[in-house]
Amino acid sequence: MSCKCAEFEAEDGRYTCSVSGDGCMFLIPDSKLYAERYGEGPDAE
Repeated sequence: MSCKCAEFEAEDGRYTCSVSGDGCMFLIPDSKLYAERYGEGPDAE
């Protein structure tokens, strides 16, 4: 996993994002891509 903000939720079978407060935007969490597209997260400037 390449995102500090994503945590796998076994009940839902997906990653939950602590930044968005919802499911991760990506199937495989990627904090750098998230920062590029949305300007948020641990890798955002």
